[in-house]
Amino acid sequence: MAIQNTLNHYADTDVVFVDDPYDLIAPACTIHDRILAMKRERPHQKIVVLMGEYHDQPSQVLLPNIVQHLCNSSHLKTGIALEVPHNFHNILTKCLYNYNLDTDQTSYLNEQDPSQNMARKGLISNHKNMTFRGEILAHRLLHLLNHPATFAFVDLPFLIGKRINDILDISDPYTKQILESMPVFQKEGVKINSKDGLTARNYGMFGLTKQFQERTQADVTLVQTGQLHVHGSAHRGIADPNHSLSKIFNDQKEWNVLSISQTDSQTDSLSDIPQQKDHKSILIHGSFISPYTDTKEVIRLMQLKNIFHFADLKSETRAAKRTYKKFVNQNLKELHRQKNPGFFKRLFAA
Repeated sequence: MAIQNTLNHYADTDVVFVDDPYDLIAPACTIHDRILAMKRERPHQKIVVLMGEYHDQPSQVLLPNIVQHLCNSSHLKTGIALEVPHNFHNILTKCLYNYNLDTDQTSYLNEQDPSQNMARKGLISNHKNMTFRGEILAHRLLHLLNHPATFAFVDLPFLIGKRINDILDISDPYTKQILESMPVFQKEGVKINSKDGLTARNYGMFGLTKQFQERTQADVTLVQTGQLHVHGSAHRGIADPNHSLSKIFNDQKEWNVLSISQTDSQTDSLSDIPQQKDHKSILIHGSFISPYTDTKEVIRLMQLKNIFHFADLKSETRAAKRTYKKFVNQNLKELHRQKNPGFFKRLFAA
């Protein structure tokens, strides 16, 4: 009751208490019911659902799959925007083949992969080199590949290295454009999880999500992102609520916005729930399993419901790696042929 009493003064906020963190149906149904109500209230307005998560929690990472499934069953065209760098092909080729794509190569691979199915396969093949959430995300992406979904990566790219501490990659034209539109920010060396970095990424994700929705004409767009991006964190001072995704989307009257927060305690994130009357929010309480989950917990979570396709990750990884390598080789060869036709004429004549 303490958490409910605390929330009484917050406007338009539903609270879902999760007794079993392996059961995703209760919170998913609450989100789905709210989406349907929003659609009835404003039938011609596009809906965005900002689904905040802690990245190491499989129940939170997989929750949007259930919501998408319910929306599809209600005949709502649904798109999923994921907090993954939009130039992910460049990151993948560096990790898998130690090869850096130039801007033209990155753009060409993105053009040849509009659904980002190949990028998803590449991510699956590289999941072991990712952080603790790699396995969870790989299973999620396998599910989406087996259940066709409109999908996009919408985060800003960043650099990683021994002498580089996760800074935004200004060689990416879109990232450079975002930073230059904010003159108070430094132009180089912006750390991705600094206050400025989070703000820049929020505006970047907003812009790419808007492009994604305009391209797909989705009725509902689910934006799956870290908890800090949704409302910011005024009490911790590391993410500005005035430049949070919730604030950015709500300021654009063309969007009907629903914000999802997930917490495991009676106080965590409460001060981050917006108090504006026009901000619709749902707080999911108790959806934690353990900080660093293992394979058994993911299997148990995915096998509870028949929505998920649980696959042999080892064999799927091998197949995805073969497919992705073929995609990269063929398209880089084609791009080189277009830019250097004389080279290939001499090569095939030899």
